Amino acid sequence: MNFKKDFARYEFKYLISDSLAKSLISDISYFMELDHYSKKSDTGSYKVRSLYFDDPSLTAYYDKKEGLLHRSKFRLRTYAVTPKEESPIFLEVKGRHDSRVFKHRSLLGIVFSDLAPSINCDLNFIEKFGLDDSDFLSNFQFNYLKKNLSPIMLIDYDRSPFISKYNPDFRVTFDSQLMAYQSNSLSVENKVCIEIVPGSSVMEVKFSRTMPSWFHRIIHNYELQRISFSKICNGLDAWGIPKYFE
Repeated sequence: MNFKKDFARYEFKYLISDSLAKSLISDISYFMELDHYSKKSDTGSYKVRSLYFDDPSLTAYYDKKEGLLHRSKFRLRTYAVTPKEESPIFLEVKGRHDSRVFKHRSLLGIVFSDLAPSINCDLNFIEKFGLDDSDFLSNFQFNYLKKNLSPIMLIDYDRSPFISKYNPDFRVTFDSQLMAYQSNSLSVENKVCIEIVPGSSVMEVKFSRTMPSWFHRIIHNYELQRISFSKICNGLDAWGIPKYFE
C-alpha cells in the first residue's frame, strides 16, 4: 500500500465493464507492472476499506455533486480483509484544489486486528490512539467539532494497481467489487452491503504532469469516456440516504 503522506496530482476516472478491464490490463502490461504489494497476492489485487465522515447535512457529498473546485473529505482507511490482520489504519483527508487532487494521510497508533466490531470510529477513538502527525490531528479535531462530523458509510473494494516501468509517477488502478455498508466502524461483520456498480470497475489514471502518449492511444482505441465518479457518493446514492436531506 502507498505510505506516501502527501501528493497533489491529476486523477482521471473511467467506468468500464469488468471484461473491458481485463483487456486494458493486458494492453498496459507492456508498459506497466503491478505494484510491490499486489505482486505478493495470488489475485494481483488487495482490499481497500474506507470509512467516510460527513456532517449532518452531507456537505462533503453535495460539494462533490455540485462539482465544487475546492472541497475535502475525511476518511479512515485500512487494507485488511479479516479481523486477525495486523494492517495499519490511516486517517486521511482528500480533496480538490482546482483541477488537482490532493491527499494527506497519517498513521493511527493501532492496527486492524486490535479493533472490536462494536467500536465506533469517532473522535474519541482517534484521539485515544493518536496520529503520527500532531498538526493533522489538530486539524481533524477542529473540523470534527466545528462541522459535527461523524462516520457515515464504509466502502470496500478490490484494487489492482499498476505502475509505469518507465515513470513511477504514472499509475493506473482498477477497482472492482465496490461494496457500500451503512457502518460507523471499520468492521463489516454482520452488516448488509450493496454493490455499487455490479459488473463494472473504476479505472483511475493518476499522474502529476502529463499522461504518456501510449496511454492516449489506448484511450482513443477503446473510445474511453472520462467521468466524474465518487465511491462514497455512489455508495450513499445506492442506499438512498441523500433523499432524506432533500
